[in-house]
Amino acid sequence: MSADVAARRRRLWHVAGWVLSAATIVAVGLLLRGRFDEVRSADVVPSAWAMVVAVLVNIVGNGVLVSAWQRIVRLVGPRLDWVTAAAIWAPSQLARFTLAVAQVGARAALAARHGVTLTSGAVTTLVEIGWTAAINPLLILATWTAWSGPASSLSWVPAVAVIPAGVLVLGVLDPVRLLQLVAWGLRLPGLRRFGARHATRVDEIEIDRGAALRLTGLYVLNNGLRLVAFLVILGAAGGTEAVGAAAVGAFALGQFVGRLALFAPGGIGPREGATALVLAPLVGSGPALGVVAFTRLAELAGEIAFLGIAVVADRRRRTDTRQPEHSDA
Repeated sequence: MSADVAARRRRLWHVAGWVLSAATIVAVGLLLRGRFDEVRSADVVPSAWAMVVAVLVNIVGNGVLVSAWQRIVRLVGPRLDWVTAAAIWAPSQLARFTLAVAQVGARAALAARHGVTLTSGAVTTLVEIGWTAAINPLLILATWTAWSGPASSLSWVPAVAVIPAGVLVLGVLDPVRLLQLVAWGLRLPGLRRFGARHATRVDEIEIDRGAALRLTGLYVLNNGLRLVAFLVILGAAGGTEAVGAAAVGAFALGQFVGRLALFAPGGIGPREGATALVLAPLVGSGPALGVVAFTRLAELAGEIAFLGIAVVADRRRRTDTRQPEHSDA
């Protein structure tokens, strides 16, 4: 395949992904349109303090993800300090909004500047994606009875969620087998495009049960922080009475469906649609759409702010390391 043909296919995939994301949002809006009159007077805009809290919580969550990725890199390559890991992770994470799973290539390229091979950079990012994707299925299954009635159209999700939930449990008990399953999964038709060439390296990562437990703990903490941000926005947007198991399920469903929608950059559209479908019967269509929109906004603002923090910290660290050289001169 020539470089021009490959470039055209990437552009086509990029455009198609955004078109499908937009179509999903429109479809959900049309589906919920019939209930808008019931909530026309509802306040769907969360207060400023709620947004600030949500953004700050997302910033902390990003820091937790950096710590987890830093630990994974240590299993396959050099020992990056936290500031360097953050300076690599932050800009690459935003790349997923340009093209689905684009953070894999972006992080590999940035990490290569710090002694991490391209393959190791890509593999560790794929492991992060897979591990984080397995957290929310546990919440989906735990809250199924609370949200299954209002969102009968998503009744298929728990059956699918059983698989990653089981894989996560297996990963804690037998992490080597988990990585073997990840390598196998990267060869499946839907994922082959993103990670088949790295699959042979995934199961080469040396990880024991203790490391697997620590990584799982960090990913659970990150997911819990994102859930807190979501519930803060939901409560501030007038959904205080809806904060419960069904709301937790709505959050988990959106996160999981967004991960499954590989066509959607950053999961935009499918994630918001799934969450809104569960929330609408609880708080009304207007507030539901407002909550998912402001949740995404808080997440994006948190990532941009974290990028700024990472860049400033990296520059200060580099300046501090140069100062002794100038003073000796």
